[in-house]
Amino acid sequence: MGKSLKKFLKKNVISSEIQHKLAVQDKNLAKTINKKFGIECVKNEKFDELMRCIRNNLDTLIEGFTVQDMRSMSLGLAHGMARYK
Repeated sequence: MGKSLKKFLKKNVISSEIQHKLAVQDKNLAKTINKKFGIECVKNEKFDELMRCIRNNLDTLIEGFTVQDMRSMSLGLAHGMARYK
């Protein structure tokens, strides 16, 4: 878990008085967050479907975001992941 994620969780989730369930895409990250902060994490098929829908419609949800931007982001992520394998 990165430093920026820890800081975000402490500021926005832990310090809040509202009980939260955090939807997390990665099962291992969910376990780490639950173990370290005691935050209940949700990882299920409904959430996976929601993430797919958001990803597929990102260009209509964010003003000024284009399909070409998404392709560039995907390519950059693929190159970054390939370096660590």
